[in-house]
Amino acid sequence: MPIVFMLALIVFMLALMLAHVGSMRGRKLISFQDYAKTLVISTEKNGGYAGVGMFSKTAPLKIHKGIGDPEFDSAGRLIIAEFSKFFFIGSYVPNSGAKLVNLEKRGRWEKLLTEKMKEMNEKKPVIYGGDLNVAHNEIDLKNPESNRNKTAGFTDQERGWFTDMLNMGFTDTFRQMHPESKKYSFWSYLANSREKDVGWRLDYYVVSNRIMKNVRKCTLNQLFELETDILVLDLQLWLKNLNNMSESLHLVLTLLNVSVGNAAYQTTEQELGDYFSSVGQVTNVKIVCDRETGRPRGFAFVEFADEASAQKACEQLNGADFNGRQLRVNLASK
Repeated sequence: MPIVFMLALIVFMLALMLAHVGSMRGRKLISFQDYAKTLVISTEKNGGYAGVGMFSKTAPLKIHKGIGDPEFDSAGRLIIAEFSKFFFIGSYVPNSGAKLVNLEKRGRWEKLLTEKMKEMNEKKPVIYGGDLNVAHNEIDLKNPESNRNKTAGFTDQERGWFTDMLNMGFTDTFRQMHPESKKYSFWSYLANSREKDVGWRLDYYVVSNRIMKNVRKCTLNQLFELETDILVLDLQLWLKNLNNMSESLHLVLTLLNVSVGNAAYQTTEQELGDYFSSVGQVTNVKIVCDRETGRPRGFAFVEFADEASAQKACEQLNGADFNGRQLRVNLASK
């Protein structure tokens, strides 16, 4: 019998976040010392605007960073990794923006990416995962009618591009395995959307049709104890290893270091950076804003130069008063 190996893919979807390694509340930071690491970070807007990272137990044969077009490649949105039996694409797809101001730009991205996917699919199977910034069908968001052709992610154009991509020989793994499930991966910070479960499914694993039969599991799971739009899309895929070599691959995208909740809305990134520098060297601060309104959402992410400083921040600053609010400081992880 041919030897079979399991491909376990875990993607942490954090829109507008830089990729950094961390761990969940009460646990030590994950060590990726033995993993092959790839990181693509935005150089726009002083960095931290977007990014994707990949950690794999099996080193890729080749890595391509970016989509190959200067219009997009400064934004840190794409990693293509070639392995012996498949291609893996990790992506944070551009948002079409408030009032759909970036819809044409989004269309140019989709054209470039689908061309690449078609070319790769002719050579070996493709696994495509990430924040794809589209709710493909009405079941993929809570309020389809009020958002149709008004809100980024649910226009006829974006949905059509996704359909066109599937028609090239690909399958949306979650919807294939859970045709009636109403589960989401993003919630607006407004109007208690999370508590009301008024959400969107924007995060996907798409695979070549010819390997869909090998997919054993695809689930959306809440993993972090944070008031964010963080949700884990977990894909388990079994492939025949024709070379009779046992392999295991574990890919992680868009991880973070330290999360800061309950921050005052008027707090600036500079103020947070100065405050958290009291426990260690801060290398980046990102305040999260609502993707629809652009307003601060009351939480942020702080990157430290070392794990010890991140742990110290959680121990000393969790519950501390800052700008009239008690901060919630935790680590984020698998």
